[in-house]
Amino acid sequence: DTTACNYNNEANMADGSCTYPEQGYDCDGNITAEIGDIIEGGYLFYLDESGARGLVAAMEDLSGVYQWGCYQESVDGGDGIAIGTGFQNTLDVSAQNCQPQNEGITAAQATINFESQGYSDWYLPSFGELNKMAESIIAFDLSVFNISENQWYWSSSEFDNDNANGVILTNGTNTNFAKYNSNLVRAIRSFGNWIEGCSDESACNYNLEANMGDGTCTYREQGYDCNGNLLPEIGSLMNGGIVFYIDESGKHGLVAAIEDLEGTYEWGCHGTSLSGADGQAIGTGYQNTLDIVAGCSDVNIAAFNALNSTTEGYTDWYLPSKDELEEMYFTIGNVSPEGNIGGFQDKWYWSSSEYDYQNNYAWIVFFSSYYTIYNPKNLTYRVRVIRAF
Repeated sequence: DTTACNYNNEANMADGSCTYPEQGYDCDGNITAEIGDIIEGGYLFYLDESGARGLVAAMEDLSGVYQWGCYQESVDGGDGIAIGTGFQNTLDVSAQNCQPQNEGITAAQATINFESQGYSDWYLPSFGELNKMAESIIAFDLSVFNISENQWYWSSSEFDNDNANGVILTNGTNTNFAKYNSNLVRAIRSFGNWIEGCSDESACNYNLEANMGDGTCTYREQGYDCNGNLLPEIGSLMNGGIVFYIDESGKHGLVAAIEDLEGTYEWGCHGTSLSGADGQAIGTGYQNTLDIVAGCSDVNIAAFNALNSTTEGYTDWYLPSKDELEEMYFTIGNVSPEGNIGGFQDKWYWSSSEYDYQNNYAWIVFFSSYYTIYNPKNLTYRVRVIRAF
């Protein structure tokens, strides 16, 4: 048989040994099916640019109509929109184990239970996958899909706590509406060389190469990183003090000592011009403190005592800059969401930021009611040291 993959042009007696390619493939396993053809148990509606993987829609709608479920409930996951996210969405909605208001099963669970053409790995398409199906149906006039005219079909993509996305497959209209609505469902399945894995960038085991989520994502516990290390949160106790600032990475920041240094201190170097010590921004306090100690012969001053503090066993404390001191007031002082969790007194506190006027002034912050001003360096005020982590 010349159409067989193992055709022998010398054979003159057929022996029943002919082998043929699977439907939609050539003898080398390459996909030859086109949009609308039957392959892998359904109608082909998406084939990626490589031609090596695609998506098929079941040959018929699931029987009946279904609610999306989880109304007024946020699904953990279930918000993927792109092609390749429908399977993960379906698993996420199913794992939520929420019931629709009609006491039936959710659209996602219905696709998981669905079996057709010998396949049982069907799922609810994502919003992007459902839109691609509509695009193929409209572009190729594929009545073969047996799609119900002007009827809404559910996607697996959650929009918010109350709504999920749906599409009219015969004209491409799409919107989001209440999860308790009852809509039609057309299941899909994938085939070809999809790379399955965790495709959620926020997961601990995110796979950069994965283009099909498979439900294997694992996530850090709240307050911890993926290695089980405690993550900083404003107001939490760690690294010898109270966290009052966290940078954009979420891993680094500043802590204030749990208590003030005992007593009150002058800023020092009254009437002396210092080299440096003029930084005000967050991140400049340590250098300011070093500059003060290097340029000032006075010993019993705020900066010297800050550098020599061994609070909670740490030896890298310093005097906060003006902005660092103000940040403390707003995040762990009187006006913080949790109140004065830093235990500050209703007093003035020294910063390490010198004010450039006649070499006699430095910045202070009032912790009773927010007020920042510069005062003479020879006045005595309270000191709360900080350190970076």
